[in-house]
Amino acid sequence: MASGSGWGRLPEGLLHSILDYMVPIDGRIKFSAVCSQWRRVAWEHCRELGSKHTHQLPLLMVPTPDNSKVRRSLYSVTRKTLCRSQLSVPYNKRCCGSSHGWLITVDDSFVVTLFNPFSGKIISFPPLRRLESEKRLLRQYAELDSLEYRKQVMEEFSSSEREEEDEEEEQEINQEDEGEINDAEEEETEGVPEYMKGADIVSESDYSIWKAVLSVDPDLKPSDYVLMVIYGVQKRLAFIQSVDKDWTYISKRSCYTQDIRRPAVSIADIKYSKGMFYALNERGGLLSCDVSGSLRVKMVTPNDMSFSLKRKLYLGESAGGDLLRVISLRDEKYRTIEFEVHGLGDGDSDGCDRAKWNQVESLGDAALFLGGNHSITIQASDYHGCQPNSIYFSDNHPEFLAVRVRDVLELYYLQWAPYNIGVFNLEDGKFAQHYVLDPSQRLMPPPIWILPTLM
Repeated sequence: MASGSGWGRLPEGLLHSILDYMVPIDGRIKFSAVCSQWRRVAWEHCRELGSKHTHQLPLLMVPTPDNSKVRRSLYSVTRKTLCRSQLSVPYNKRCCGSSHGWLITVDDSFVVTLFNPFSGKIISFPPLRRLESEKRLLRQYAELDSLEYRKQVMEEFSSSEREEEDEEEEQEINQEDEGEINDAEEEETEGVPEYMKGADIVSESDYSIWKAVLSVDPDLKPSDYVLMVIYGVQKRLAFIQSVDKDWTYISKRSCYTQDIRRPAVSIADIKYSKGMFYALNERGGLLSCDVSGSLRVKMVTPNDMSFSLKRKLYLGESAGGDLLRVISLRDEKYRTIEFEVHGLGDGDSDGCDRAKWNQVESLGDAALFLGGNHSITIQASDYHGCQPNSIYFSDNHPEFLAVRVRDVLELYYLQWAPYNIGVFNLEDGKFAQHYVLDPSQRLMPPPIWILPTLM
């Protein structure tokens, strides 16, 4: 609706009064879409409240009912329904993260882009050039059978840290599950177009950014934010500041200078908390990365577990802002069967000066939202229908194929394990579903949590 219409001339005081009664974010999204005047008032209203989206309830971005490639629906877990508003999304770019209301995407040239689906704003970064050095090797992997490919990739990035007994355990697991995984792959790839078999197929790792997290919303601090990513076969760390012209890579050398025996590889998750990035590796160890000046990397907790495909690790925060380690445990078919939550405690009395993880029995009134997004914590009592002491998760295991057909790049997502979307209650240890994907959506990008913004 044009800003010159009668709606755009309504008194701002009246508009603020209307917004006071709009708790669901989709109502505010519709409000801000009326005209530029209403959008500005909506943004100012949120800023005055000091809660632009710090305490906003995340929405689950899911495929539209018609499986559009250029639009996504939003699902509200509290109202258990799809919002009427749909978002436009980039086509032929892989989404590798959601942070502060922005989607982080990467293309086949390793160019990283921030896209705000609520405002349409775009911020582009230089390509991750170190991924180029992996490309030749990864293309060789891509020619292998998909199961063997996964095994070799896992071997590549974990061989430097995996102990002999862990390797033997991993081989036993793979032998037991090989038939089930093959069956799952055969079932899930039904419906893939025939022309894919002869097309120029690019492996998943050609786009190998595993996760991306912003320090702050670029709309709030356009010249003072940092983007950190987990990239490459070895799952290393890189970051770029808003004013930088290239990426900074946290390498073996930078870690050795900080008395870290093992380099920062096999990173499972990253989190920005209290002015600093933290990285959790797949053996449970926590690193702090101070990027505010000269790069300083410090080992906060030692590794305390072996590598396992049956675990997925996340970094979260308590309601009070303390770091949490969340472990998703899986069964033989890679279905999530349990969550464990650990909080940071002091070192042992035997002289160890490093912190350690201690199990947390309750999250209190907090609810965590975990997945491909930066982890989000909210007070459940602020939102009717939100379950306290719970973990809302979208924990998926897709691989995707980038297929060139007549010079057009198409992305297909192949789900080799079940979609894990649900909510886990720490008090009773029970799972519940909140959104169920239609089988027709199995080739679509997996759902991801996103914080709504009104910029």
